[in-house]
Amino acid sequence: MGGGGQRKSLSHKDLRCVRAFTLVELLVVIAIIGMLIALLLPAVQAAREAARRMQCTNHLKQIGLGIHNFHDTYNGLPPIAIPHQNDGQSGVTFWGLIYPFIEQTSLYNLLASRTNEFDNRAQNANFWGIADSTGTLSQAERQSFQSVSTYICPSKRGRVTPYGDAPDNTRQIYGPKGDYAIVYGPAVDRWPNWTRVAGENGDDPNPPHASLRLNNGHFAGPFRTATLQGSTMRTWRPVDDMSWWRDGSSNQIVVGEKYIPTSFLDNCVYTHEGDGAGGRSNLADCSLLLAGGLNTYALARHFRAAIAREPDDTRNNTNDSTNPRRPHWGSNHPGSVNFLIGDGSVRSIIMTIPTGNNSLLHHLGQVNDGNSVSIP
Repeated sequence: MGGGGQRKSLSHKDLRCVRAFTLVELLVVIAIIGMLIALLLPAVQAAREAARRMQCTNHLKQIGLGIHNFHDTYNGLPPIAIPHQNDGQSGVTFWGLIYPFIEQTSLYNLLASRTNEFDNRAQNANFWGIADSTGTLSQAERQSFQSVSTYICPSKRGRVTPYGDAPDNTRQIYGPKGDYAIVYGPAVDRWPNWTRVAGENGDDPNPPHASLRLNNGHFAGPFRTATLQGSTMRTWRPVDDMSWWRDGSSNQIVVGEKYIPTSFLDNCVYTHEGDGAGGRSNLADCSLLLAGGLNTYALARHFRAAIAREPDDTRNNTNDSTNPRRPHWGSNHPGSVNFLIGDGSVRSIIMTIPTGNNSLLHHLGQVNDGNSVSIP
């Protein structure tokens, strides 16, 4: 019975007082963890989309830098295309001509060598090569044209599959794909004719369209076809410098994100507009290096075009609702579409703005309407 005392040992009764998680408490903890994860996932996804959107914006800025460097080198703006006077299609387009100015000089040299210094078109089965044969691009060369990440927005797709052989009994549209479009003209119905016109006052060689000239109202966008100095397409020169943007470079949209429904990504089969749900929109993802005919839709969008509000809209809700196959602007970014401005900046425009005649895009796209507008 000394003052030191003895350590009391735990009895069986004491052990029964030690608490443990009950099944209900465990379920509550799991539910709380699940709720936290559910709250965290949208934030993670939003952060990933913000990173993709930033990369998409940077690609547009690289294109803008390429346009300005092209202008410094040639003392003129990149042409929408080199005119081809034998039919309604064109020679090499804007997207191929700026290759050296977006760090793709090797592709430019390959394109020039395989088109006889741009005197031939870069769009047919013989050029792209349905099968590897003498005089056509090899599979590796075809894939190199498709590897230009600057022309791809990661919000729309993680990767681009190389174009390949046509399915049996179908016609394939050959050429690289891209998620951006050049701002071009007020409408689409005359584009095949425009790409035949060469020179500031050059006539379309097809007499019914002899009134189409580069300086008429149909050519009111930031880019026009090249002028030819001689009888061959290899003599092309830019027809305009930046003074063509009479409303000012900071008031001019030049390139934007184009609408491509998810089901049309990597779809390069040739179809006519009346061939069902797809029609001309099937061509929206292919053949960036050719303008004219239905293929123009891959190259550009007109400045009165509507904006698709969702990535898979079949028709636009603010303009042009009578024709779901019209080429629109659009993106996979929530609520907005990115546009490159003539001064090299990139601005986001909300998808719900009115489009069509006398709209924001109309005034920003037309080079000389005298309207100074601000982007909300």
